[in-house]
Amino acid sequence: MKKINIKITATLTLFVLICFSCTKLDNLDTKPLSRLTTEEFYNNPKNVENAQSLLIPALRSFGNGEQVRINNSAGGEIVNLFSGESDGNINYMKDAYLHIFDGKKHDARYNRMWNTYYNGITEANLILFELASITTKSKNIRKVNADIKVARAFFFLHAMDSFGNIPLDTLFGADPNTIKTNSRAEVFAFIEKELKENIPFLDLKTAPNNRINKYVGFTLLAQLYLGAQVYTGTARWADVIPACDSIMRGPYSLTPNYFDNFAADNALNENILVSVRDETGTNTSTFIPENVGGNGSNGSGSEAIGITGRAWNAFVSTAEMYDIYDNNDLRKNMWLVGPQRKSIAESEKAINGVTNTGDALLVNVRGVANPYSYAKQPAHWGFVRVTPANPLPLELQQLAGIRNVKYYPRKGLVLERNQFGNDYVIMRLADVILMKAEALMRIGNAAGAKVELERVRARAYRIGANSTVLNPTLKDIRDERTRELMWENYSRRDNIRFQVAEPSTDYWSKARPPLKPNADVGPIGPGRFNNMIYPIPLSQFLLFPTLTQNPGYDR
Repeated sequence: MKKINIKITATLTLFVLICFSCTKLDNLDTKPLSRLTTEEFYNNPKNVENAQSLLIPALRSFGNGEQVRINNSAGGEIVNLFSGESDGNINYMKDAYLHIFDGKKHDARYNRMWNTYYNGITEANLILFELASITTKSKNIRKVNADIKVARAFFFLHAMDSFGNIPLDTLFGADPNTIKTNSRAEVFAFIEKELKENIPFLDLKTAPNNRINKYVGFTLLAQLYLGAQVYTGTARWADVIPACDSIMRGPYSLTPNYFDNFAADNALNENILVSVRDETGTNTSTFIPENVGGNGSNGSGSEAIGITGRAWNAFVSTAEMYDIYDNNDLRKNMWLVGPQRKSIAESEKAINGVTNTGDALLVNVRGVANPYSYAKQPAHWGFVRVTPANPLPLELQQLAGIRNVKYYPRKGLVLERNQFGNDYVIMRLADVILMKAEALMRIGNAAGAKVELERVRARAYRIGANSTVLNPTLKDIRDERTRELMWENYSRRDNIRFQVAEPSTDYWSKARPPLKPNADVGPIGPGRFNNMIYPIPLSQFLLFPTLTQNPGYDR
Protein backbone atom coordinates (compact mmCIF):
# COMPACT_ATOMS: atom_id res chain seq x y z
CA MET A 1 0.00 0.00 0.00
CA LYS A 2 3.01 2.25 0.42
CA LYS A 3 3.22 4.71 -2.46
CA ILE A 4 6.21 3.97 -4.67
CA ASN A 5 7.55 7.01 -6.48
CA ILE A 6 9.40 5.40 -9.36
CA LYS A 7 9.31 5.96 -13.08
CA ILE A 8 7.99 3.02 -15.07
CA THR A 9 10.34 2.46 -17.98
CA ALA A 10 10.29 0.08 -20.91
CA THR A 11 12.80 -2.22 -19.27
CA LEU A 12 12.41 -4.46 -16.25
CA THR A 13 14.48 -3.55 -13.23
CA LEU A 14 17.02 -5.51 -11.27
CA PHE A 15 14.21 -6.23 -8.81
CA VAL A 16 12.76 -8.64 -11.33
CA LEU A 17 16.03 -10.54 -11.44
CA ILE A 18 16.08 -10.77 -7.66
CA CYS A 19 12.50 -11.99 -7.52
CA PHE A 20 13.06 -14.75 -10.03
CA SER A 21 16.21 -15.91 -8.29
CA CYS A 22 14.40 -16.86 -5.08
CA THR A 23 11.66 -19.10 -6.45
CA LYS A 24 11.18 -22.69 -7.43
CA LEU A 25 9.41 -21.80 -10.65
CA ASP A 26 10.75 -22.77 -14.05
CA ASN A 27 13.96 -21.20 -15.34
CA LEU A 28 13.65 -18.42 -17.86
CA ASP A 29 15.47 -17.89 -21.12
CA THR A 30 19.13 -17.06 -20.82
CA LYS A 31 18.80 -13.57 -22.28
CA PRO A 32 19.30 -11.10 -19.38
CA LEU A 33 15.93 -9.77 -18.22
CA SER A 34 17.41 -6.31 -17.79
CA ARG A 35 17.65 -6.12 -21.60
CA LEU A 36 14.05 -7.10 -22.26
CA THR A 37 11.37 -4.51 -22.78
CA THR A 38 8.12 -4.95 -20.93
CA GLU A 39 6.37 -6.07 -24.13
CA GLU A 40 9.11 -8.56 -24.97
CA PHE A 41 8.94 -10.00 -21.49
CA TYR A 42 5.18 -10.47 -21.28
CA ASN A 43 4.85 -11.76 -24.84
CA ASN A 44 7.32 -14.59 -24.25
CA PRO A 45 5.25 -17.65 -23.23
CA LYS A 46 7.93 -18.95 -20.88
CA ASN A 47 8.25 -15.59 -19.16
CA VAL A 48 4.50 -15.29 -18.82
CA GLU A 49 4.38 -18.74 -17.26
CA ASN A 50 6.75 -17.47 -14.57
CA ALA A 51 5.53 -13.88 -14.24
CA GLN A 52 3.59 -14.66 -11.08
CA SER A 53 6.89 -15.41 -9.36
CA LEU A 54 7.31 -11.64 -9.09
CA LEU A 55 4.87 -11.95 -6.18
CA ILE A 56 6.56 -14.89 -4.48
CA PRO A 57 8.76 -12.70 -2.25
CA ALA A 58 5.60 -11.15 -0.81
CA LEU A 59 4.70 -14.60 0.55
CA ARG A 60 7.87 -14.81 2.63
CA SER A 61 6.25 -13.22 5.66
CA PHE A 62 3.66 -15.99 5.77
CA GLY A 63 5.27 -18.27 8.31
CA ASN A 64 7.86 -15.76 9.41
CA GLY A 65 5.83 -12.61 9.94
CA GLU A 66 3.69 -10.92 12.53
CA GLN A 67 0.46 -12.08 10.91
CA VAL A 68 1.24 -15.67 11.92
CA ARG A 69 2.49 -14.76 15.39
CA ILE A 70 -0.40 -12.45 16.26
CA ASN A 71 -3.14 -14.58 14.70
CA ASN A 72 -1.96 -17.81 16.33
CA SER A 73 -1.62 -16.02 19.67
CA ALA A 74 -5.10 -14.53 19.35
CA GLY A 75 -6.41 -17.99 18.49
CA GLY A 76 -4.97 -19.41 21.71
CA GLU A 77 -2.28 -21.60 20.14
CA ILE A 78 0.72 -19.51 21.18
CA VAL A 79 1.43 -17.94 24.53
CA ASN A 80 4.74 -16.38 25.47
CA LEU A 81 5.93 -17.41 28.90
CA PHE A 82 8.52 -14.63 28.90
CA SER A 83 5.88 -12.13 29.96
CA GLY A 84 7.92 -9.15 31.16
CA GLU A 85 6.04 -5.92 30.46
CA SER A 86 9.21 -4.23 29.25
CA ASP A 87 9.93 -6.75 26.52
CA GLY A 88 8.22 -5.44 23.42
CA ASN A 89 9.23 -8.51 21.43
CA ILE A 90 6.92 -10.72 23.44
CA ASN A 91 4.41 -8.47 25.11
CA TYR A 92 2.41 -7.96 21.91
CA MET A 93 1.87 -11.71 21.59
CA LYS A 94 0.84 -12.03 25.21
CA ASP A 95 -1.69 -9.24 24.69
CA ALA A 96 -3.01 -10.95 21.56
CA TYR A 97 -3.38 -14.18 23.54
CA LEU A 98 -5.51 -12.25 26.05
CA HIS A 99 -7.46 -10.57 23.22
CA ILE A 100 -6.09 -7.17 24.14
CA PHE A 101 -5.39 -5.50 20.80
CA ASP A 102 -3.65 -2.25 21.69
CA GLY A 103 -3.12 -0.28 18.51
CA LYS A 104 -1.01 2.40 20.17
CA LYS A 105 1.18 0.13 22.26
CA HIS A 106 1.89 -2.34 19.45
CA ASP A 107 1.50 -0.17 16.35
CA ALA A 108 4.78 -1.35 14.82
CA ARG A 109 3.66 -4.99 15.03
CA TYR A 110 0.27 -4.37 13.42
CA ASN A 111 1.97 -2.25 10.79
CA ARG A 112 4.24 -5.16 9.87
CA MET A 113 1.20 -7.39 9.51
CA TRP A 114 -0.52 -4.77 7.35
CA ASN A 115 2.56 -4.43 5.16
CA THR A 116 2.74 -8.19 4.69
CA TYR A 117 -0.60 -7.94 2.92
CA TYR A 118 -0.26 -4.59 1.17
CA ASN A 119 3.26 -5.21 -0.12
CA GLY A 120 1.73 -8.08 -2.08
CA ILE A 121 -1.19 -5.93 -3.21
CA THR A 122 1.10 -3.09 -4.32
CA GLU A 123 3.36 -5.46 -6.23
CA ALA A 124 0.34 -6.97 -7.97
CA ASN A 125 -0.89 -3.51 -8.88
CA LEU A 126 2.51 -2.71 -10.42
CA ILE A 127 2.46 -5.84 -12.57
CA LEU A 128 -1.11 -5.14 -13.73
CA PHE A 129 -0.07 -1.58 -14.54
CA GLU A 130 2.74 -2.88 -16.74
CA LEU A 131 0.44 -5.38 -18.43
CA ALA A 132 -2.04 -2.62 -19.26
CA SER A 133 0.73 -0.59 -20.91
CA ILE A 134 1.55 -3.30 -23.46
CA THR A 135 0.43 -2.33 -26.95
CA THR A 136 0.93 -5.71 -28.63
CA LYS A 137 -1.37 -8.10 -26.83
CA SER A 138 -1.02 -11.87 -26.95
CA LYS A 139 -3.15 -14.73 -25.70
CA ASN A 140 -0.76 -15.06 -22.76
CA ILE A 141 -1.67 -11.68 -21.33
CA ARG A 142 -5.14 -12.79 -20.20
CA LYS A 143 -3.69 -15.67 -18.23
CA VAL A 144 -1.01 -13.64 -16.47
CA ASN A 145 -3.63 -11.01 -15.62
CA ALA A 146 -5.69 -13.76 -14.01
CA ASP A 147 -2.69 -15.13 -12.12
CA ILE A 148 -1.88 -11.74 -10.66
CA LYS A 149 -5.47 -10.80 -9.83
CA VAL A 150 -6.06 -14.07 -7.97
CA ALA A 151 -2.79 -13.61 -6.10
CA ARG A 152 -3.90 -10.07 -5.21
CA ALA A 153 -7.23 -11.49 -4.02
CA PHE A 154 -5.26 -13.75 -1.68
CA PHE A 155 -3.64 -10.73 -0.03
CA PHE A 156 -6.92 -8.79 0.07
CA LEU A 157 -8.67 -11.74 1.75
CA HIS A 158 -6.07 -11.94 4.50
CA ALA A 159 -6.07 -8.16 4.98
CA MET A 160 -9.87 -8.10 5.18
CA ASP A 161 -9.92 -11.04 7.59
CA SER A 162 -7.42 -9.32 9.91
CA PHE A 163 -8.40 -5.66 9.65
CA GLY A 164 -12.00 -5.79 8.44
CA ASN A 165 -12.54 -2.43 6.80
CA ILE A 166 -9.61 -1.82 4.47
CA PRO A 167 -8.82 0.25 1.36
CA LEU A 168 -9.46 -1.40 -1.98
CA ASP A 169 -6.26 -0.02 -3.43
CA THR A 170 -6.20 -1.45 -6.95
CA LEU A 171 -4.24 1.23 -8.83
CA PHE A 172 -0.47 1.44 -8.81
CA GLY A 173 0.85 4.81 -7.63
CA ALA A 174 -2.55 6.20 -6.64
CA ASP A 175 -2.74 9.59 -4.93
CA PRO A 176 -2.53 8.93 -1.16
CA ASN A 177 -5.33 11.41 -0.57
CA THR A 178 -7.70 9.25 -2.63
CA ILE A 179 -7.08 6.07 -0.61
CA LYS A 180 -10.14 5.53 1.57
CA THR A 181 -11.43 2.75 3.75
CA ASN A 182 -13.94 0.32 2.24
CA SER A 183 -16.37 -1.72 4.29
CA ARG A 184 -15.76 -5.39 4.84
CA ALA A 185 -18.82 -6.21 2.75
CA GLU A 186 -17.46 -4.15 -0.16
CA VAL A 187 -14.11 -5.90 0.02
CA PHE A 188 -15.86 -9.27 0.19
CA ALA A 189 -17.83 -8.48 -2.97
CA PHE A 190 -14.68 -7.33 -4.77
CA ILE A 191 -12.74 -10.49 -3.87
CA GLU A 192 -15.64 -12.72 -4.92
CA LYS A 193 -15.94 -10.94 -8.26
CA GLU A 194 -12.18 -11.10 -8.93
CA LEU A 195 -12.04 -14.81 -8.17
CA LYS A 196 -15.10 -15.79 -10.20
CA GLU A 197 -13.95 -13.77 -13.20
CA ASN A 198 -10.36 -15.00 -13.20
CA ILE A 199 -10.39 -18.62 -11.96
CA PRO A 200 -11.51 -19.89 -15.43
CA PHE A 201 -8.28 -18.52 -16.95
CA LEU A 202 -5.94 -20.15 -14.42
CA ASP A 203 -4.14 -23.37 -15.29
CA LEU A 204 -4.23 -26.76 -13.58
CA LYS A 205 -0.48 -27.10 -13.16
CA THR A 206 0.20 -28.21 -9.57
CA ALA A 207 3.99 -28.29 -9.49
CA PRO A 208 5.77 -26.54 -8.03
CA ASN A 209 3.30 -25.79 -5.28
CA ASN A 210 4.33 -22.18 -4.70
CA ARG A 211 2.34 -20.91 -7.69
CA ILE A 212 -1.20 -19.76 -8.40
CA ASN A 213 -3.44 -22.26 -10.17
CA LYS A 214 -7.14 -23.10 -10.37
CA TYR A 215 -7.01 -25.07 -7.13
CA VAL A 216 -5.55 -22.12 -5.25
CA GLY A 217 -8.35 -19.97 -6.68
CA PHE A 218 -11.07 -22.39 -5.59
CA THR A 219 -9.50 -22.72 -2.12
CA LEU A 220 -9.63 -18.94 -1.75
CA LEU A 221 -13.26 -18.96 -2.87
CA ALA A 222 -14.14 -21.67 -0.32
CA GLN A 223 -12.38 -19.77 2.47
CA LEU A 224 -14.18 -16.57 1.47
CA TYR A 225 -17.61 -18.23 1.57
CA LEU A 226 -16.82 -20.06 4.81
CA GLY A 227 -16.30 -16.70 6.53
CA ALA A 228 -19.15 -14.90 4.77
CA GLN A 229 -21.35 -14.65 7.86
CA VAL A 230 -18.53 -12.96 9.76
CA TYR A 231 -17.53 -10.73 6.87
CA THR A 232 -20.97 -9.65 5.61
CA GLY A 233 -23.60 -10.84 8.07
CA THR A 234 -25.03 -13.32 5.55
CA ALA A 235 -24.01 -17.00 5.63
CA ARG A 236 -22.95 -18.68 2.37
CA TRP A 237 -22.48 -22.27 3.56
CA ALA A 238 -23.95 -23.87 0.44
CA ASP A 239 -21.46 -22.01 -1.76
CA VAL A 240 -18.52 -23.51 0.13
CA ILE A 241 -19.30 -27.05 -1.06
CA PRO A 242 -18.91 -26.74 -4.86
CA ALA A 243 -15.70 -24.75 -4.40
CA CYS A 244 -14.30 -27.56 -2.24
CA ASP A 245 -15.50 -30.20 -4.72
CA SER A 246 -13.61 -28.43 -7.50
CA ILE A 247 -10.41 -28.97 -5.51
CA MET A 248 -11.20 -32.48 -4.27
CA ARG A 249 -11.79 -33.68 -7.84
CA GLY A 250 -8.22 -32.64 -8.65
CA PRO A 251 -4.96 -34.53 -8.25
CA TYR A 252 -4.36 -33.77 -4.56
CA SER A 253 -4.51 -36.49 -1.91
CA LEU A 254 -3.90 -36.76 1.81
CA THR A 255 -0.26 -37.59 2.44
CA PRO A 256 -0.11 -40.94 4.30
CA ASN A 257 2.25 -39.53 6.94
CA TYR A 258 0.75 -36.34 8.37
CA PHE A 259 4.16 -34.93 9.34
CA ASP A 260 5.60 -35.25 5.85
CA ASN A 261 3.57 -32.15 4.92
CA PHE A 262 5.77 -30.03 7.17
CA ALA A 263 9.15 -31.74 6.76
CA ALA A 264 12.28 -30.11 5.38
CA ASP A 265 11.39 -31.48 1.94
CA ASN A 266 7.64 -30.98 1.94
CA ALA A 267 6.76 -30.35 -1.70
CA LEU A 268 4.06 -33.01 -1.56
CA ASN A 269 0.73 -33.67 -3.17
CA GLU A 270 -1.40 -32.50 -0.24
CA ASN A 271 0.05 -29.02 -0.06
CA ILE A 272 -1.79 -26.76 -2.48
CA LEU A 273 0.19 -23.57 -1.78
CA VAL A 274 3.37 -23.06 0.23
CA SER A 275 5.73 -20.23 1.03
CA VAL A 276 9.14 -21.47 -0.07
CA ARG A 277 11.99 -21.71 2.41
CA ASP A 278 15.61 -22.66 1.76
CA GLU A 279 18.48 -23.47 4.08
CA THR A 280 20.77 -20.98 2.34
CA GLY A 281 20.62 -17.26 1.75
CA THR A 282 18.00 -15.08 3.38
CA ASN A 283 14.89 -17.05 2.45
CA THR A 284 15.00 -19.25 5.55
CA SER A 285 12.45 -20.10 8.22
CA THR A 286 12.29 -18.65 11.71
CA PHE A 287 9.26 -20.71 12.65
CA ILE A 288 11.21 -23.63 14.13
CA PRO A 289 13.82 -21.74 16.16
CA GLU A 290 11.05 -19.63 17.66
CA ASN A 291 9.47 -22.80 19.04
CA VAL A 292 12.35 -24.76 20.49
CA GLY A 293 15.77 -24.28 21.98
CA GLY A 294 17.28 -22.29 24.80
CA ASN A 295 17.06 -18.64 25.74
CA GLY A 296 20.09 -16.99 27.32
CA SER A 297 21.58 -19.53 29.72
CA ASN A 298 18.58 -21.81 29.54
CA GLY A 299 19.42 -25.11 27.97
CA SER A 300 19.84 -26.14 24.39
CA GLY A 301 16.53 -27.65 23.51
CA SER A 302 17.72 -27.78 19.93
CA GLU A 303 19.48 -31.05 20.76
CA ALA A 304 16.07 -32.53 21.50
CA ILE A 305 15.19 -32.38 17.83
CA GLY A 306 18.57 -33.36 16.47
CA ILE A 307 20.05 -30.01 15.46
CA THR A 308 23.15 -28.19 16.64
CA GLY A 309 22.91 -24.63 17.88
CA ARG A 310 20.78 -22.62 20.22
CA ALA A 311 17.31 -21.62 19.07
CA TRP A 312 15.05 -18.90 20.46
CA ASN A 313 12.71 -20.84 22.76
CA ALA A 314 10.01 -18.21 22.43
CA PHE A 315 6.71 -19.89 21.55
CA VAL A 316 4.88 -22.40 23.72
CA SER A 317 1.35 -23.72 24.01
CA THR A 318 -0.76 -24.59 27.01
CA ALA A 319 -2.32 -27.71 28.44
CA GLU A 320 -5.69 -26.91 26.87
CA MET A 321 -4.12 -27.18 23.41
CA TYR A 322 -2.29 -30.41 24.21
CA ASP A 323 -5.29 -32.04 25.89
CA ILE A 324 -7.49 -31.75 22.82
CA TYR A 325 -5.56 -34.75 21.40
CA ASP A 326 -6.16 -38.24 22.74
CA ASN A 327 -3.36 -40.76 23.06
CA ASN A 328 -4.37 -42.66 19.90
CA ASP A 329 -3.99 -39.55 17.77
CA LEU A 330 -0.66 -39.61 15.93
CA ARG A 331 -0.80 -35.84 15.60
CA LYS A 332 -0.20 -35.57 19.33
CA ASN A 333 3.43 -36.25 18.50
CA MET A 334 3.76 -32.70 17.19
CA TRP A 335 4.33 -31.67 20.81
CA LEU A 336 7.67 -31.80 22.57
CA VAL A 337 6.69 -32.82 26.10
CA GLY A 338 8.32 -34.33 29.15
CA PRO A 339 10.88 -33.18 31.73
CA GLN A 340 13.16 -30.34 30.72
CA ARG A 341 16.83 -30.53 31.53
CA LYS A 342 19.29 -27.77 30.82
CA SER A 343 22.55 -28.84 29.24
CA ILE A 344 24.75 -26.69 31.46
CA ALA A 345 26.40 -27.97 34.64
CA GLU A 346 24.02 -26.41 37.15
CA SER A 347 21.04 -28.09 35.51
CA GLU A 348 20.55 -30.39 38.49
CA LYS A 349 17.71 -28.22 39.71
CA ALA A 350 14.21 -29.34 40.46
CA ILE A 351 11.69 -28.12 37.91
CA ASN A 352 8.08 -28.38 39.04
CA GLY A 353 9.21 -30.54 41.92
CA VAL A 354 10.90 -33.15 39.74
CA THR A 355 14.69 -33.41 39.52
CA ASN A 356 15.83 -34.42 36.07
CA THR A 357 18.61 -36.98 36.24
CA GLY A 358 18.79 -38.21 32.65
CA ASP A 359 21.65 -37.63 30.25
CA ALA A 360 22.30 -33.97 29.50
CA LEU A 361 22.17 -34.48 25.72
CA LEU A 362 19.44 -36.74 24.47
CA VAL A 363 18.82 -36.71 20.74
CA ASN A 364 15.07 -36.95 20.48
CA VAL A 365 12.83 -38.11 17.69
CA ARG A 366 9.20 -37.15 17.71
CA GLY A 367 7.12 -39.32 19.99
CA VAL A 368 9.93 -40.91 22.01
CA ALA A 369 9.04 -41.16 25.69
CA ASN A 370 10.82 -38.90 28.17
CA PRO A 371 12.55 -36.70 25.60
CA TYR A 372 14.98 -33.92 26.35
CA SER A 373 12.05 -31.62 26.40
CA TYR A 374 9.60 -29.43 28.25
CA ALA A 375 7.10 -29.90 31.03
CA LYS A 376 3.42 -29.55 30.24
CA GLN A 377 1.84 -26.69 32.15
CA PRO A 378 -1.72 -25.59 32.86
CA ALA A 379 -3.18 -22.72 30.91
CA HIS A 380 -1.88 -19.29 31.99
CA TRP A 381 0.91 -20.75 34.13
CA GLY A 382 3.47 -18.66 32.33
CA PHE A 383 1.89 -15.42 33.50
CA VAL A 384 2.78 -16.10 37.12
CA ARG A 385 4.97 -13.28 38.46
CA VAL A 386 8.06 -13.86 40.55
CA THR A 387 7.06 -12.46 43.96
CA PRO A 388 7.78 -13.38 47.59
CA ALA A 389 4.63 -15.46 47.48
CA ASN A 390 5.72 -17.04 44.22
CA PRO A 391 9.50 -17.45 44.28
CA LEU A 392 9.83 -19.61 41.17
CA PRO A 393 12.88 -18.24 39.33
CA LEU A 394 12.30 -16.72 35.93
CA GLU A 395 14.77 -19.14 34.35
CA LEU A 396 12.54 -22.01 35.42
CA GLN A 397 9.41 -20.23 34.22
CA GLN A 398 11.07 -20.05 30.82
CA LEU A 399 11.38 -23.82 30.69
CA ALA A 400 7.68 -24.43 31.22
CA GLY A 401 5.11 -25.22 28.55
CA ILE A 402 5.03 -27.54 25.57
CA ARG A 403 6.81 -26.74 22.31
CA ASN A 404 5.43 -27.48 18.88
CA VAL A 405 7.76 -29.36 16.51
CA LYS A 406 5.27 -29.96 13.73
CA TYR A 407 7.75 -28.37 11.34
CA TYR A 408 10.53 -30.82 12.03
CA PRO A 409 14.01 -29.79 10.81
CA ARG A 410 16.37 -31.80 8.73
CA LYS A 411 18.41 -34.09 10.99
CA GLY A 412 21.96 -32.95 11.65
CA LEU A 413 21.25 -29.32 10.79
CA VAL A 414 23.77 -26.87 12.21
CA LEU A 415 21.86 -23.79 13.28
CA GLU A 416 23.66 -20.57 12.47
CA ARG A 417 21.25 -18.20 10.73
CA ASN A 418 17.85 -19.88 11.04
CA GLN A 419 18.66 -22.18 8.13
CA PHE A 420 15.49 -24.21 8.24
CA GLY A 421 14.30 -25.24 4.80
CA ASN A 422 10.77 -26.34 5.72
CA ASP A 423 8.33 -24.61 3.38
CA TYR A 424 5.52 -22.91 5.28
CA VAL A 425 2.17 -24.47 4.32
CA ILE A 426 -0.47 -21.89 3.38
CA MET A 427 -3.13 -24.16 1.84
CA ARG A 428 -3.57 -27.93 1.92
CA LEU A 429 -6.20 -30.52 1.12
CA ALA A 430 -7.05 -31.42 4.73
CA ASP A 431 -8.38 -27.90 5.30
CA VAL A 432 -10.49 -28.16 2.15
CA ILE A 433 -12.03 -31.44 3.35
CA LEU A 434 -12.81 -29.94 6.77
CA MET A 435 -14.31 -26.82 5.17
CA LYS A 436 -16.67 -29.06 3.23
CA ALA A 437 -17.51 -31.05 6.38
CA GLU A 438 -18.39 -27.88 8.25
CA ALA A 439 -20.50 -26.50 5.41
CA LEU A 440 -22.40 -29.79 5.08
CA MET A 441 -23.07 -29.85 8.81
CA ARG A 442 -24.33 -26.28 8.82
CA ILE A 443 -26.84 -26.95 6.03
CA GLY A 444 -28.14 -30.04 7.84
CA ASN A 445 -26.29 -32.84 6.03
CA ALA A 446 -24.71 -34.51 9.06
CA ALA A 447 -24.19 -37.81 7.20
CA GLY A 448 -22.14 -36.11 4.49
CA ALA A 449 -20.19 -34.17 7.10
CA LYS A 450 -19.39 -37.40 8.93
CA VAL A 451 -17.84 -38.92 5.80
CA GLU A 452 -15.53 -35.95 5.25
CA LEU A 453 -14.63 -35.61 8.92
CA GLU A 454 -13.63 -39.24 9.15
CA ARG A 455 -11.46 -39.00 6.03
CA VAL A 456 -9.19 -36.65 7.94
CA ARG A 457 -9.39 -38.57 11.22
CA ALA A 458 -8.54 -41.90 9.56
CA ARG A 459 -4.99 -40.74 8.86
CA ALA A 460 -4.51 -39.41 12.37
CA TYR A 461 -5.18 -42.61 14.28
CA ARG A 462 -3.04 -45.66 14.79
CA ILE A 463 -4.03 -48.96 13.19
CA GLY A 464 -6.91 -50.40 15.13
CA ALA A 465 -7.83 -47.14 16.81
CA ASN A 466 -11.38 -45.90 16.35
CA SER A 467 -11.33 -42.85 14.10
CA THR A 468 -15.11 -42.73 13.65
CA VAL A 469 -17.47 -40.21 15.19
CA LEU A 470 -20.89 -41.69 15.90
CA ASN A 471 -23.01 -38.54 15.72
CA PRO A 472 -20.70 -35.65 14.85
CA THR A 473 -21.58 -32.14 15.93
CA LEU A 474 -20.26 -28.75 14.93
CA LYS A 475 -18.07 -28.84 18.03
CA ASP A 476 -16.52 -32.09 16.75
CA ILE A 477 -15.65 -30.35 13.49
CA ARG A 478 -14.26 -27.31 15.30
CA ASP A 479 -12.10 -29.51 17.54
CA GLU A 480 -10.90 -31.52 14.54
CA ARG A 481 -9.86 -28.32 12.78
CA THR A 482 -7.87 -27.38 15.88
CA ARG A 483 -6.12 -30.75 16.01
CA GLU A 484 -5.44 -30.98 12.29
CA LEU A 485 -4.53 -27.36 11.57
CA MET A 486 -2.69 -26.51 14.78
CA TRP A 487 -0.25 -23.59 14.30
CA GLU A 488 -1.33 -23.13 10.65
CA ASN A 489 -2.86 -19.66 11.07
CA TYR A 490 -6.50 -20.76 11.17
CA SER A 491 -7.40 -20.69 14.87
CA ARG A 492 -8.34 -17.02 15.20
CA ARG A 493 -10.68 -16.97 12.20
CA ASP A 494 -12.16 -20.35 13.18
CA ASN A 495 -12.86 -19.17 16.74
CA ILE A 496 -14.56 -16.01 15.50
CA ARG A 497 -16.58 -17.89 12.88
CA PHE A 498 -17.89 -20.44 15.35
CA GLN A 499 -18.72 -17.75 17.89
CA VAL A 500 -20.75 -15.87 15.29
CA ALA A 501 -22.31 -18.82 13.47
CA GLU A 502 -22.89 -20.97 16.56
CA PRO A 503 -23.64 -18.53 19.42
CA SER A 504 -23.81 -21.28 22.06
CA THR A 505 -20.02 -21.64 21.85
CA ASP A 506 -17.58 -19.50 23.78
CA TYR A 507 -14.56 -19.98 21.55
CA TRP A 508 -13.95 -16.27 21.20
CA SER A 509 -15.58 -14.01 23.79
CA LYS A 510 -14.77 -16.30 26.70
CA ALA A 511 -11.74 -18.04 25.29
CA ARG A 512 -9.34 -16.71 27.92
CA PRO A 513 -11.20 -16.41 31.25
CA PRO A 514 -10.48 -14.99 33.73
CA LEU A 515 -7.60 -13.03 32.21
CA LYS A 516 -9.45 -11.59 29.23
CA PRO A 517 -11.23 -8.29 29.98
CA ASN A 518 -14.94 -8.58 29.25
CA ALA A 519 -15.72 -4.91 28.67
CA ASP A 520 -15.61 -5.31 24.90
CA VAL A 521 -17.95 -8.30 24.76
CA GLY A 522 -21.34 -7.52 23.27
CA PRO A 523 -24.14 -9.33 21.44
CA ILE A 524 -23.12 -12.02 18.97
CA GLY A 525 -22.91 -10.77 15.40
CA PRO A 526 -20.59 -9.39 12.74
CA GLY A 527 -18.74 -6.36 14.02
CA ARG A 528 -20.30 -6.55 17.47
CA PHE A 529 -17.05 -7.58 19.10
CA ASN A 530 -14.48 -4.84 19.09
CA ASN A 531 -11.85 -7.57 19.02
CA MET A 532 -13.06 -9.33 15.89
CA ILE A 533 -10.79 -7.11 13.81
CA TYR A 534 -7.47 -5.49 14.56
CA PRO A 535 -6.88 -1.72 14.64
CA ILE A 536 -5.71 -0.16 11.40
CA PRO A 537 -2.07 0.73 12.15
CA LEU A 538 -1.58 4.34 13.19
CA SER A 539 1.45 4.48 10.90
CA GLN A 540 -0.86 4.13 7.89
CA PHE A 541 -2.75 7.30 8.77
CA LEU A 542 0.47 9.26 8.30
CA LEU A 543 0.67 7.97 4.72
CA PHE A 544 -3.05 7.95 3.94
CA PRO A 545 -4.85 10.60 6.02
CA THR A 546 -8.30 9.79 4.61
CA LEU A 547 -8.44 6.28 6.11
CA THR A 548 -11.05 5.62 8.81
CA GLN A 549 -10.11 3.77 11.99
CA ASN A 550 -12.02 0.62 12.91
CA PRO A 551 -14.75 1.04 15.56
CA GLY A 552 -13.54 0.82 19.13
CA TYR A 553 -9.96 1.85 18.45
CA ASP A 554 -8.22 5.20 18.79
CA ARG A 555 -6.66 6.98 15.87
